[in-house]
Amino acid sequence: MGLTDDDLSRFDADARKLGPRDLAAAVVQGAVGATTVGGTLAVCKAVGIRFVATGGLGGVHRGWPDPPDVSADLNALAQTQALVVSSGVKSLLDVPATAELLETLGVPVVGYRTDTLPLFYAAAGGPGVSARVESAAEAAQLAEAHWQLEGGGILVGRPPDESLDDVEPLIESALEAAAAGGVQGQALTPYVLARLHAESDGRTLQANRDLVLGNARLAGEIASAASA
Repeated sequence: MGLTDDDLSRFDADARKLGPRDLAAAVVQGAVGATTVGGTLAVCKAVGIRFVATGGLGGVHRGWPDPPDVSADLNALAQTQALVVSSGVKSLLDVPATAELLETLGVPVVGYRTDTLPLFYAAAGGPGVSARVESAAEAAQLAEAHWQLEGGGILVGRPPDESLDDVEPLIESALEAAAAGGVQGQALTPYVLARLHAESDGRTLQANRDLVLGNARLAGEIASAASA
């Protein structure tokens, strides 16, 4: 948001993926990069921003502890008084394990007009949420009460407007191909997403765009309600 076409053109194949650990190096070295949710939350904590929207939250990777890969998003969220609107956890992750870890970290997982955490592309089928809200105003009130109790971050799961319920086999196939090709770490997510977009004839790409816009709209409504 707020970037011109010239700004966006700087984000080419050399742009860095910036988690919380990478921000200082990127600033000192003048590097172009795009923040993960964890990186965004680190910036938000520094400047006092409290409402964030994203597609999906990072979390515990499938097959954990082999590899022992857990996104820095989770600790960043637990340590930052911010509300993140997402369509659940990234689809290529272990969603139940991520939900368990969020509980351990004391992060409320709130469903926006749903009783279960969305599965990114699919609206239903995820683990149960810790609370449900029916409006942006109710989410804002919940956040304020949580922060008055010295709580940290809050995850608000908003189901996608159009549920794609046939993507899981494509995800499993893409992960198998990634494992066979030795793709791991920060390269895994873009690799899997590229395969999903190709094998779904672009349906997942359009879904990504739509859910990000919807999540941004809801985050804006919650921020507006909080400031009223």
